[in-house]
Amino acid sequence: LIFMRTIKLLLVLLSFSLFSCGAFEEVNMGYPESVTFSKEGGVETISVDDAKAFSMITVIDYKTAGEGMFISNDGEGGYCEYAWLRVEMESNSGTEFKVIAQPNTTNNPRTLWIELTSGYKYHVIKVEQL
Repeated sequence: LIFMRTIKLLLVLLSFSLFSCGAFEEVNMGYPESVTFSKEGGVETISVDDAKAFSMITVIDYKTAGEGMFISNDGEGGYCEYAWLRVEMESNSGTEFKVIAQPNTTNNPRTLWIELTSGYKYHVIKVEQL
């Protein structure tokens, strides 16, 4: 009886691990793979059609594990900001946003990543500044 319970428990745990391993899938949702800004910084508007909308946006520094989470403006868009990079949405359409880079005063190139999520699918945009 104990042996059978142990086997059942192991099968349940194994099935959970199999389902969780493939939970997220990186896909090209029509957004660029990368964006590059000059040392002076600037604004880049990125948009795609409604079929490729995202539901969550995050700015991430994969080198330091730092990140900025999306902050909503009462259902009318919002922003996500981390370090020198800000991403703004004017509406919750999930199809257009602005990437704003502050001037680089460090004299060193720098990199952050924007992660767009739609359900179990996601897309990462590498943002570099000279």
